Amino acid sequence: MLEINSIREKRLKNEWSQCYLAKISGVPQSTISQIESGLRPYPRFESMKKLAEALEIQLEDIFLPSHKDMN
Repeated sequence: MLEINSIREKRLKNEWSQCYLAKISGVPQSTISQIESGLRPYPRFESMKKLAEALEIQLEDIFLPSHKDMN
C-alpha cells in the first residue's frame, strides 16, 4: 500500500497547489489529483520519483510506509 498521504501532507505543508507541484515536478496536475484522491492506486514509478524529488521526500516513505517506523 502506498503512503499517498506523504505526498499530500508535504505539498500542503509547503503551501503548494497541485498546479504548482505539477509545474515543478513535470507530473500532470490531473495525475497528482488522481494519486492524492486514490483514483490511481498504481501510479507509474517515474511519476512518483518526480513527485518525491520535487517534494524532497524519500521514495521509501511513499512505497514502504512502515519504513518510517523503523528509524
